[in-house]
Amino acid sequence: MRKARELLTFHVAGMAADGDELPMVRTLAQLRADRAFRADAKDATIAMVQFEMPGKSMRLNITMDEHLLQAIDRAAESAGQSRSAFLAAAARARMLPD
Repeated sequence: MRKARELLTFHVAGMAADGDELPMVRTLAQLRADRAFRADAKDATIAMVQFEMPGKSMRLNITMDEHLLQAIDRAAESAGQSRSAFLAAAARARMLPD
């Protein structure tokens, strides 16, 4: 399920970046009450997947050991990411349960 969370978060972020309207988040009970959903989901396996709603990027100022920062920059470069993207991904990996 971890991969599903990552993929859904990525997809929703892409929709937001493209200016697409995001669907309303609904509970399973609300979905079951929706006739169209019931028809579309007939004989399907339903999985509830938590994801992160995209937010506005915010600038911040932090202090960090220069050698750690250099290591982060090398790792980010080898991953093809910006420093900010690398740090955000590392924080998510540390905070989100498997």
